[in-house]
Formats: sequence, C-alpha cells, structure tokens
Amino acid sequence: MKTMYPTIPTVLGEGASMPTYAHEGDAGLDLCATEDVALCPGEYRMIGSGVSMAIPEGFVGLVVPRSGLGCKGLVMKHDLGVIDSGYRGEIKVPLYNNNPQLVIAERYPKAKARFPRAYKWLCDRMGGEPFSLVPNEEVIFVRKGDRVAQLLIVPVAQATFVQVDTLDETERGDGSFGSSGVQSRRL
Repeated sequence: MKTMYPTIPTVLGEGASMPTYAHEGDAGLDLCATEDVALCPGEYRMIGSGVSMAIPEGFVGLVVPRSGLGCKGLVMKHDLGVIDSGYRGEIKVPLYNNNPQLVIAERYPKAKARFPRAYKWLCDRMGGEPFSLVPNEEVIFVRKGDRVAQLLIVPVAQATFVQVDTLDETERGDGSFGSSGVQSRRL
C-alpha cells in the first residue's frame, strides 16, 4: 500500500538547496535557481534547480508558477510541468520575461491593418499606439537561490480504457468550451 506522504530520494547538484515548504500546510515546495540569469524583455530561458528526485510510482511532480513572480513580469513559459515517477534528471523551470510592449512590437507589426478593432482596444488600454512606444528595456534578474517555481507532489491514477460503441447520456452531453455559461468575447 502506498502512503500519501512519500519519502522522496533527492540528489542536489552543486549550489542547489533542498526543496522546502515555506509554511506548515503548504501544498507546494519551493524550487530555487542555481544560477544567476538576466532575462531581457521577451526572452525565455530554462533555469536549473539543481534538484533531481525519484518520485515514487503512483505520484507525479507538478511544477507550477509562483504567483508573486507574475506581478514582476516573470512567468513560466508553460503553465505546468509534469515530472513523471520514472524521470531522474534535473528539474528545470522555463521562465519568460513577459513584456507585452516588446512582444506586441515584435510579433504583431501588422496588427493595425489586420485587426483594427483589436488594435484600437489595445491602444485604449495602453494609453496610445503600442507600436510608437519604446519597448520597456527592463531586464529581470534571477539570482542564485531565488525561488522560481513550486513543486507539488500529487497522487495519480492510471486508468484502463475499454472501447465501446456509445457513451452514457449526461446533462452536459458533448458541450465543450463555454457550455457552462462562458460567452465568447468579440473585439
């Protein structure tokens, strides 16, 4: 029988710190950077944690963002990272300097002509035409030891699948996005 409080063998690389819970009852363990990194606006980098672990079978590690970093413009490139029980490599965190002005200027130079209503909405929100603004050149520095993500250790179930000709009927049926009342928004 598997326990809900697994003991996880953990190897720490040079300069790494053991993942820890900041407070009693916290769900996420803090993962810290093992290197100093400067992320320019719009730049993405994989940041090493120096942590490798043997997550027991029946559990998964979920790497999730720290909410406080998002307020500073630093976000995880992907919303979630999955660390399967068979993985033994270093846990890395994909961080991205989310500078919307630079991203808009670089990725959507023809937005004004192609999406005039969306462009006007953006200009109204940004206080002027974003393409005439000088991009924010603020570099975000990640220092060795900074908490860059959280790791959740979660039990998982592996399902068995059986092919059938039909599925049972439910109130929702085959309703997908928006079926619970979310309306689509048009610009």
